[in-house]
Amino acid sequence: MKLRLPQMLLAAVIACLGSFSVATAADYTANSADSLVTAWNQAAASNEASTITITVPADSDNITLTQEQKAQLAAISGTGSITVQMTDASSKLVNFNYDLVNEQVKFNDITLSEPADSANEIVVTNASNTTIDGRNISIVGSEDPRAPKVFGTAIKSTNGQVNVGDNVAIDQTITVEGVATTTQDPATPPTGQAYTKTTSSSYQDSNEVAVQLGDNVSLQGAVTATGQITSDPDSKITLNGDVTSNAGIGSVTTEGFDASNTQTSKTVTQSMDNSVSGGIVLGETAAGAITIKANGGQISLGDNTILNGTTVQADSADLTKTVYNNTDNSWGTVEGTPEVLDTIEGSIALGQNTTVKENATLTADDDIVIGENSLISGNSAADGIVTAGGEITLGNGTQVLNNTATNADKSAINLADGQTLNIGSNTVLSGNTANGVSGSVHAGVNTQINVFTDAGAYTYISDGIATAAPTASAADAVSRAADQAAVMTKTGAGTLVYGGTGATDTFGGTYQQLEGNLIIGNATFGTPDATTGRVAGPESINSAVMGTDTTVYDIRTGSVTLAQDSTMKGASATFSGDSTLLLSDGSVLDFGTPATFTDDSRVGIQVSDSEGNSVPISQLKKGTESVTVTLNGTDISGRLQNGLFLTTTMAPGTVDGTTTITQNMRGIDGVMSGYNGNVYTTAVGLENNRLNAVAGSPAAEFYEELFRATNADQAAHMIQSVSGENIVNFTWAASRTLRSFADLGRIQSAASMARQTEDTIEVVDAKGSPIARKTIARGNGNIWVGGMGIWDDQDARGGVSGYKYNAGGYAVGIDYKAAQGSLIGIAAGQSFGDIKDKSNFGSDYDVDSFLAMIYGRMHPFRESKFTLDGYGAYGRSKFKGNSYIMGSDLNGNVNSDTFSGGLYATWTERFALGKAYVTPYTGIEFMTSELKGFSESGPYGRTFDHARAQNWTIPAGITIARAYQTDGGTTITPALTVAVAQDVSRMNPKSNVTGPLGAWNVRGVNMGRTAFRLNAGIDVLFSSNWGARVCYQFETRNKLTAHGINGAISYTF
Repeated sequence: MKLRLPQMLLAAVIACLGSFSVATAADYTANSADSLVTAWNQAAASNEASTITITVPADSDNITLTQEQKAQLAAISGTGSITVQMTDASSKLVNFNYDLVNEQVKFNDITLSEPADSANEIVVTNASNTTIDGRNISIVGSEDPRAPKVFGTAIKSTNGQVNVGDNVAIDQTITVEGVATTTQDPATPPTGQAYTKTTSSSYQDSNEVAVQLGDNVSLQGAVTATGQITSDPDSKITLNGDVTSNAGIGSVTTEGFDASNTQTSKTVTQSMDNSVSGGIVLGETAAGAITIKANGGQISLGDNTILNGTTVQADSADLTKTVYNNTDNSWGTVEGTPEVLDTIEGSIALGQNTTVKENATLTADDDIVIGENSLISGNSAADGIVTAGGEITLGNGTQVLNNTATNADKSAINLADGQTLNIGSNTVLSGNTANGVSGSVHAGVNTQINVFTDAGAYTYISDGIATAAPTASAADAVSRAADQAAVMTKTGAGTLVYGGTGATDTFGGTYQQLEGNLIIGNATFGTPDATTGRVAGPESINSAVMGTDTTVYDIRTGSVTLAQDSTMKGASATFSGDSTLLLSDGSVLDFGTPATFTDDSRVGIQVSDSEGNSVPISQLKKGTESVTVTLNGTDISGRLQNGLFLTTTMAPGTVDGTTTITQNMRGIDGVMSGYNGNVYTTAVGLENNRLNAVAGSPAAEFYEELFRATNADQAAHMIQSVSGENIVNFTWAASRTLRSFADLGRIQSAASMARQTEDTIEVVDAKGSPIARKTIARGNGNIWVGGMGIWDDQDARGGVSGYKYNAGGYAVGIDYKAAQGSLIGIAAGQSFGDIKDKSNFGSDYDVDSFLAMIYGRMHPFRESKFTLDGYGAYGRSKFKGNSYIMGSDLNGNVNSDTFSGGLYATWTERFALGKAYVTPYTGIEFMTSELKGFSESGPYGRTFDHARAQNWTIPAGITIARAYQTDGGTTITPALTVAVAQDVSRMNPKSNVTGPLGAWNVRGVNMGRTAFRLNAGIDVLFSSNWGARVCYQFETRNKLTAHGINGAISYTF
């Protein structure tokens, strides 16, 4: 068939385009790099949803773009999109321009790759049934956590890094393979001479972080990497395929050759200089029944991780030096090699609130750390659940429940020889079995078990601890010292409850108690919560046995309590320091050598309630209680607990070999009945409340501390410190502040009155010679600014604590002539200070006060020497600070309102040739100060009702004054006042107090009723308008010394 010219031209065009054809307006095919460029650019310009289907040539498995072709690819315009796919998904697209990849580009049924020597990044935002084979690969996710992108993508990187963005799900595998780079020096061996050849195998071209995961990433396939697999600590990761991280271990091989090219030596050295470490460091992780493994590196999983049937394994990788030699034509290693030069440790660290369940296991060559409040529950494995070659740490609040190990010498937690187990506060080990026997821990020889419990908290080991027996004979002291059973050390002020369910125990090591307490008893727990899987506090503490024939007890402080019918068994026991042994009914001491007691160690009884629970000494009812125990030769007769609040006696029991111990509780109020002040009333409140204190509560801790008091004065001081009398004394500080302010205004009124009089007075020079009768000043009013300071020191009185109060402040005032011979004024001010108790209770409050007053002065009779003056004042004081009980802060913030008033009558008489004036005076003063009710914050926080102090006082005294004039015309008038004041009616402050320790009535200090007062001051008139004065004040009462100073500058107008 002949072709017409148009057909021939079309055929030529098709030939030039390289088999490019258009199926539809939006579908393209390509079978070469050129046709792919053409198809891409047409699709990019079409503004349509286009598909490019690539078929590689028959003799190839790829289409590879040159750098020029790669640069020719155009960006997609408008809202168009392009899907790139291959007829054979295993065929490769090599050297694509990934800078063009965004949400408008999708890859399906394709293998994306980069040239072998390329470090370019392959970027994918959308793909399915796709293989990515390159060096650096980036998977771009969604911005919406509720709609993650799903990638059906197998990813392989060589010596590169895979970055997975946020909100991504990958259905297939991720592999990052590290390939060592090998170099040889010399490249060509020399001829005819000896030489050394060095061959280096290095992973330094690999990325140490091989896989970086974003947030909300789900990996359904296996992940394998040379290097680390990481995410941000806050990321959430879901794993349903095995995850393996391998260290890339490089080496340097040094070989010696002689001149005949015969090898004479060989050494292989591994180091981090040519290696990369492995490791898996992820955030919150949810993993199924998979294996998470690091070969040479740490596994760290974040808070709230859930391991559901997951095997977590961290193996160490040793970096070694191996020396070879040739013996009888056979190369072998030199004795002592390989020598370990360094180790990439394999450890596991789990975050807080981690859950390990459904037969999950944790195994590490080095340390395992389990975060606080984690749960290891319901797992079963032949060799146990947690096994480490290094240290194991159980964070505070961790629960290890109902786990099973079936092999001998294995348990839920397995501690290797010479290693350490740290058990945190509030940890629970319960319901675990080891080879069919109750047990939570198996500890090898020379191991250390540290049990730390916070004050007021409990740690429960309810399954016992099995200890491997040392190989040396117990009688061989030297050998035993070098090879001994585990040592368990108790620290922290809280309590360890130890004891399994069996009739015997498996702990054969040494128990040291350096802090806190021990209860020997089996704590039983209810069914775990269906939601959290955790157990609440124990339902009861039943009988148990602690120790074996080889157990040694070293009790240096705190208490050891045997629950009812429990046994303390061992080779020996030593109680020293201030330690206490408390025996319950049916307790048994079973030691190879009778227990010894030194220092202040004591023995008492532990009373149980109707349900068999131990009752603390501080909560024993008044009266006597008895227990019958078996001592087996241990002599406690000289060590019975006889203290301030209870006494103990012993007698043979009714059954041979038993002893009956009787204890008499006197109660707090019974001991404190002879004390005055607030001690007895507070003691009654404490006694009425102590039986209601919840075990472990701050109140219970206070009572326990109180019952350790060795004498009545010590106990009285503790009781007085919680009474609250230091708070009630605030009323006295508030009233003192207002009175000092009122004194400032009242003294100023006298100066103002003098400056407003039209009378003249006789002044003298410094030698006392009369000068002239001179008018002091003339004017109708005064403006003044003043300051004041207070230093009060009140000692204890009547058994109530005193205080120290220091304050300083300022005031401004104005007064004006109301009529001939009279004035009226107002003033306002502030003061700032602090008040502290004087009995070392620990109380420190800041005091800020606002003050206001009105004052006046008058001559009621014209031409009379008689003067009346008075004032009315108000103050609001804010007290803010802390009291301290048992080392805890009690923060308080309370206001007081104070009112004060006074009315005084004076008679001014001139004597001694008119050179001085004497002014007797008397009057009446009133004060009332109310402290508002308030509540403190803190574990011992108390609530106070309002407290009021009120006083009527009659003062009587005399003032002597004399005026001098300097050469410059300045008038100086010194004055001295002495007075006696008597309180004729008094209401001392008192308040009702309630709090966790009880309820009682508290009184403030009862100040002395008679006071001696002394004022010494000087008044200076600089001119007819300006004047100043300063005054020192002193007052003393029974147990009170008060100093004050005030002064002012005034202007007469």
